[in-house]
Order: sequence, then structure tokens, then C-alpha cells
Amino acid sequence: MSKWIKEVPPKSAMSHIMLEKAEVSTSKREYEVHHEQMNKKKYLQRVS
Repeated sequence: MSKWIKEVPPKSAMSHIMLEKAEVSTSKREYEVHHEQMNKKKYLQRVS
């Protein structure tokens, strides 16, 4: 445990966590947009 603390200072560990959270929210949004586009395509195929 002490080895890990030496390798990763608390400040960079915090920024790493923030980056991970940002990545998660970004990928979630991308997934939602992708899902919306797929639904539109299916809807358009059904209508036409």
C-alpha cells in the first residue's frame, strides 16, 4: 500500500479519478447519441 502511495501522489490520483469520471460521462453521452441515431434510422425505415 505504501509503495502505491509513493508512486501516485494524492493530487495526481485525484486528477486521475476526475479524468476517469469525465471519460465515463463522455462515453455515456456518445452511447446515447449513437442510440438516438440508430432509433431514427429504424423509424425512417419503418415509415418509408
